[in-house]
Amino acid sequence: MKWFFAMSQSSLGHKDHNWHDMIYVAVKSALANTELVPHLLYDGEDDAFLQNLRDLNVQVIFHRLPFFDQLAALGKIHRADNPNFMGIAAGAFLRTQVPLFCDRYDERALYTDCDVLFVRNPVPDLMRMDLPQFFAAAGQMDRNSWQTDMNSGVMLMNVRAMRDEMSNFISFLLANFQSLSGGFDQPALRQYYKGRWAGLPDRFNWKPYWGWSDDATILHFHGPKPAAVAKLLSQGDYETNRIWKSLFQRNPVAYRRWYGEWRHYLS
Repeated sequence: MKWFFAMSQSSLGHKDHNWHDMIYVAVKSALANTELVPHLLYDGEDDAFLQNLRDLNVQVIFHRLPFFDQLAALGKIHRADNPNFMGIAAGAFLRTQVPLFCDRYDERALYTDCDVLFVRNPVPDLMRMDLPQFFAAAGQMDRNSWQTDMNSGVMLMNVRAMRDEMSNFISFLLANFQSLSGGFDQPALRQYYKGRWAGLPDRFNWKPYWGWSDDATILHFHGPKPAAVAKLLSQGDYETNRIWKSLFQRNPVAYRRWYGEWRHYLS
């Protein structure tokens, strides 16, 4: 099964993220523990980092959003309070392009954000799942909220259905951008596909603040990223994003254990 993740070069330097290490861990854990075939959709220039990924058998696909200019213009008007909006959006919205890079015989593909750790192989279970109408996603902060508060950080995609719907989705996004909340792709996906996505078992999008789970298959550092977790573990009063700190404080013991698992793949 093809696994896609996406990134823009312009968002690589955000404080307390360290995307380079997170991408390396995602790829190395996938190669060690799964049969996934990694593909990176990338908006940026070629460099040594990308060559290192290619050396790990990652297929790097250079791609800019076909609606980049329209999105940038809307961002200047309606997201003027967020000067980093387009730098992040250039990568975040790339997930909507995944179906364009699947072969005609691909029924399904896995998309994840870059801040994941593959604990075990998801492919057998994902292949046995019913093909969703469009995509399957788990809940965001509440494990039982997938119907209303889904998280687009891990999605099992129905490639053909989402490819057929892509043009209409982009038109909807651009026409309704002002009314969408301040997030990126997620509010648009929630509104456009409302009532039309399936539930993904939470073990495929497990969050550290939910605690430790022997059943977790894909761990998602939704909230504080490993670089911030390391500082929070060593400096209890470390000042970082307020929401991140709140999520960390839900379960510091689990964060320490999951961080140790993540750190293993940096060696």
